[in-house]
Amino acid sequence: MTDKLTDAARALLERPVLATVATVAGDGSPQLTPVWVDLDGDDVLFNTAEGRAKARNLARDRRVGVSVIDPEDPYNAVVVKGTATEVTTEGADEHIDRLAKKYLGAESYPMRQPGEVRCIVRRVPPSPGIQAPLFPTFSYHPFITDQPGDLRTLDQFHRDHARVENVIKDLKDAAGLDHLPSGRFGANGAWLVLATIAHNLARWTGRLGLGTGIVTAKTLRRRFFSLPGRITRSARRTALHLPIGWPWADEFLAALARFRALPLLA
Repeated sequence: MTDKLTDAARALLERPVLATVATVAGDGSPQLTPVWVDLDGDDVLFNTAEGRAKARNLARDRRVGVSVIDPEDPYNAVVVKGTATEVTTEGADEHIDRLAKKYLGAESYPMRQPGEVRCIVRRVPPSPGIQAPLFPTFSYHPFITDQPGDLRTLDQFHRDHARVENVIKDLKDAAGLDHLPSGRFGANGAWLVLATIAHNLARWTGRLGLGTGIVTAKTLRRRFFSLPGRITRSARRTALHLPIGWPWADEFLAALARFRALPLLA
């Protein structure tokens, strides 16, 4: 099945029809379990508990299949195959209560055991920008948190936090913040300001000049800043001579043209 569900598949998955989930057991044999399922966009979610066979199998092998057969028309079926891309305990108790409401009409899950830890299993497509492999699978990004909130909000919070961590990593790896050069607070404060300004200029170079999203400072330095160019002057004109066969020459010249086209501040 494709990543985007059809209207007919969505309609069947939204009905209170039992699904069958297949995971891979330790000996390589398939392990089948009837489960409750629901949707989050085009992602198929089901709920299990830590220690169950499904959870143990998925911890070892993320391959999973989910099938739903219409009890009124056995030829109307949905089959989703791929990789379980997210397994999280956050929001799992609320999720099993919603499934109980869907399948049983109950306000809460009536079969919860003392000390039981529920977890949600999600299958999502790969992140945009990742080169598609010859035989595509799916990446997964589990997280565990003690913060309150619904699954989608917490997922966005952790994604935003990951972007902040990438910026800090970029500052340390390429902008000189892996260590501070002085034992004096004032000197280190000045170093921090200069490193941050340099990092921001590098980010704006990627945004305004290259017309792309996030480009690390290390990539900018390797491709565009540290090049063996030669500046000459002839007939009252200055010329920049770039290396022959330089693979990023077109991008470099396009970036210069974009910068020159920027309006000056009044």
